[in-house]
Amino acid sequence: MIQDDPRITVMEYLLSEIQSECRNKEVPLLMVRVPYRNEFGESPPHQLTNLELRSSYRPTIRSITERLDIPFHDLSSPFVKWKQANESRLTFEYDAHWNEAGHKLAFERSRDFLNSHLAPSSSGLPSNNRLETQITIETNENPVIRE
Repeated sequence: MIQDDPRITVMEYLLSEIQSECRNKEVPLLMVRVPYRNEFGESPPHQLTNLELRSSYRPTIRSITERLDIPFHDLSSPFVKWKQANESRLTFEYDAHWNEAGHKLAFERSRDFLNSHLAPSSSGLPSNNRLETQITIETNENPVIRE
């Protein structure tokens, strides 16, 4: 069982230590789960190994973040839904990194989550902290994040 996996125990311990350090420094800790490209159908067939194992950790990671009260955002569902509705790729064909479409989708699906957890009223951050600004993006050939 995954819960008996010692790596899960180590992960929970390390996350709690990171969380403690973040609280001591008054920095918010957020967790965003990035899906493997084979979860949304973009891996070559020879790279489909371990998909079931990797995907099975998602609920465990979610439960750890809930126990530690760490805000969690999972990009898996938005990537799967987008891929079902579109034929173009979200990653490079011979590289697992996101292409421009993947970055745009990740940004669009994460913007509200980030803004809601990084605004001073919800994070306990001092009002003079840089994170008080809302994240926006210009839509042009070279996306720019502005404060």
